[in-house]
Amino acid sequence: MKNIRKIFAFLWLATCLLFASCNDDNDNSTSYLRVSDVTATSGNYVLSASEQGFNVIPDVGNRELAVVTYDLRSNREWKVVFESGNTDDWLMAYPMEGSGDGKLRFCVKDNDAIDERTALAVLYYQDGGASDVQFVVKQEANLPYLNVSINGKTGATRSSSGRDGSIVQINVASNGDYLYTKSPGSSWFTLTEDRKGEITATVDPLPEDFDEELRDGTITFKGIGSHAHLETVLRIVQSVVGFDGASLITIEELLEQYEGKFVEENLYIRGVVVSDIDNKNIPPDQMVVQDRSGKGLLIVFDDALGNTFKVGTEVSVWVYDKEIRKASISDVGADNNIYDPTENVGCDGVIKTISTLLGAGEHLNCLVRITNAEWVFPYGTYYPGDERTLYTSAAAVPWTDKARIVRSTGGGALRAYVLGGENEAGGATFKHARLLPKGNGSLTGIIMNRHDDFERTTDITVFRMRSGDDDEIPAEGTRGYQDIVEFVWPPFSNVGVVPVVPLSGAGTLRSTMTDSWHFPNVAGEIYIGYCYWRFNDPSTPIEGAGANTYWAMNTAAMDGSQSARSIFAPNYPFSSGGINGEGWVATFSAENVTADEEIVVGFSTSSSSTGPRDFVLDWGEALYTNDAIDWPRTFAGTFTSVAQYECTNWDAQLYPPEFMFALPADCNGKANICVRLRVNGTRRANLALTSTVFAGGGTNRICALVISKRPK
Repeated sequence: MKNIRKIFAFLWLATCLLFASCNDDNDNSTSYLRVSDVTATSGNYVLSASEQGFNVIPDVGNRELAVVTYDLRSNREWKVVFESGNTDDWLMAYPMEGSGDGKLRFCVKDNDAIDERTALAVLYYQDGGASDVQFVVKQEANLPYLNVSINGKTGATRSSSGRDGSIVQINVASNGDYLYTKSPGSSWFTLTEDRKGEITATVDPLPEDFDEELRDGTITFKGIGSHAHLETVLRIVQSVVGFDGASLITIEELLEQYEGKFVEENLYIRGVVVSDIDNKNIPPDQMVVQDRSGKGLLIVFDDALGNTFKVGTEVSVWVYDKEIRKASISDVGADNNIYDPTENVGCDGVIKTISTLLGAGEHLNCLVRITNAEWVFPYGTYYPGDERTLYTSAAAVPWTDKARIVRSTGGGALRAYVLGGENEAGGATFKHARLLPKGNGSLTGIIMNRHDDFERTTDITVFRMRSGDDDEIPAEGTRGYQDIVEFVWPPFSNVGVVPVVPLSGAGTLRSTMTDSWHFPNVAGEIYIGYCYWRFNDPSTPIEGAGANTYWAMNTAAMDGSQSARSIFAPNYPFSSGGINGEGWVATFSAENVTADEEIVVGFSTSSSSTGPRDFVLDWGEALYTNDAIDWPRTFAGTFTSVAQYECTNWDAQLYPPEFMFALPADCNGKANICVRLRVNGTRRANLALTSTVFAGGGTNRICALVISKRPK
């Protein structure tokens, strides 16, 4: 019996092993390797991506950045093989080989050439068998460029020397061939090419018997071949003049004669420093000087350490050989260009008093006192965010710089920007000094230029307070604008949702979206979001929500395409190239608005990185206004466009910007007005200039909306 039991046990074990072996063979007899879930890097660098490959822009910047990542599934060992394209120089995969499941990442180097390049990456099994997975990779061609800098300053076109001569370092960057030549008669400076793209210009001292005011010459850089249309001319100037022989000119006369040109007369201006370096609301290398002509001049120092001039100090500024651009001069040396400082003169003698912000650009780089100013949203502090560095894009300025809208009851509005700094101790000292006052009164600051939020190529006119003392608006008091309806979300528990009701006035604010995840019902409830408004004590963030928080009404995904998800889609023929108008709708009554008054709409908004960037504000006349279940879906007439605006992206660490637009007089006196903030395109709301269509959509949030009226 024992032997029989042993035989049965042996047969049972053998059978188990046989079946186990067969099962293992079955699991592995069919090799598989597949990819899914392609992830592009925020859409910044990738023009398109799929399981078949991807297309990237020429300039990525970081060769170690994974521009595209794939999830990989396999039951074998595998490897990546580049079968076409000279990929050693520009395309990399990580890892190049592996086993089983994992992630496959691709990195690219910049394409400096004016031709596009492609490559084919194929996944093989380690035993040499080819899988069905391959990627066609394409990188766009670069544009021809020929960039020349002088002493490290890109865009400079002129170098000036004194009697003793100088050494000028010239750097040339180009993705093509070029030649350079000196102008005739320029033997007084020599050019030495140290290496490709690096040229030293040596300017000889002036002869003792030199009896002219200056001598100058040029260096012309000219592209050849595919770059033949590119040309840059540098001017080399040497002069004997100095401040001692300069003539006084007013800032107004200087701007009239030399705006957009170099000052080729020996001139200086004398004015009062109206900027405040102690309170740090403009970069440390900048100073604003204003004189009694009513004009101001922005001074940009070549070294921030040279700017030691306190507000209220009267100085002389030698402007000979400086280029006047947008009421400013740059490359100013504290020792070479600033003379005879007299402290504690004060700014009262030069400050301008204004009663309207219409035409504010006429006061560029001037200190003004607005007599009838008020904050559109008197909630939070001057700086709607925390002190930490928030920008993450390499194209963004290094200083955090955020705005609140200030308006004048005499008309017009500006964004009042406040520097946050590069660290917690940096930036304006008053940025969280107190909560914004609610009344109407005097507000002092400098009207300046600033690059816009996205392209950074267009200047916009902005307003900069210098300190908390510049705000004399009463904390409580009469406002020149009267609110018709206002939606601002006060602090509340971040558990659950809160019904949408106006803080003041009567009206509704709803989304055209009906997705239950983000937006609980079409009647409207607040879904908590985050950005950079503060409602509590200025020294602390909102309780339980972290430092970067605001309360927001949040939509579902907006995809910028025709969608039955839009409440209006079945009932209203939307225009603008098929965009269905997904967005926000506010309704209110304008019956009490007379012909002598103006209606303005103000709001603060932000999108996710895949959310919409382009919006349009338009209005129509609603037939239904107060039905909480079947709220307005049809209108008495068509919508009329009022203005377009661009929304920022909170994932790119930009605060939600504030906007204010005036409605046309046709709205006045009507009982049922509908204002719509409508998606107007398919660009993402990130910082990349190559933003792609936001496939699948993204959210947009409103943290405040106010509709007001004012006397014209």
